[in-house]
Amino acid sequence: MYNQTILMHVSDAASLLGVSSQTIYKLINGGELKAFKTGKAWKISTQSINDYTNANLNK
Repeated sequence: MYNQTILMHVSDAASLLGVSSQTIYKLINGGELKAFKTGKAWKISTQSINDYTNANLNK
């Protein structure tokens, strides 16, 4: 068995969190949201989204 990682584009993450793509880029650049770049596109794992939302639930 393997651990499947689901990746999404910035626009998908923005849609999921209900924010703009620009906000996602700011979160990535500020180190609040983990992501990596492949070519010119940023990829964000669902685990990274979960970690970010769990860390910010009580703010």
